[in-house]
Amino acid sequence: MIRKFPDAMREFFVYKSESETLLDSIEMDNMFNIIFSDKSSNKYINELRTQTFWRDYLGEIEGMQNKTF
Repeated sequence: MIRKFPDAMREFFVYKSESETLLDSIEMDNMFNIIFSDKSSNKYINELRTQTFWRDYLGEIEGMQNKTF
């Protein structure tokens, strides 16, 4: 289906922002709502590490806009 009608399927797989601009790291980060564990738990510390890793990753990728993966 995707190979036969790629343009028709594009809306299901390609993000389209309201402002019609490219998706940047801030907008990508805002697409997710993080629900943290209790602040006194070990899970919370790991969740903060994961959030930091995610935001660092987004920042690095945004800095590589002119490179291909």
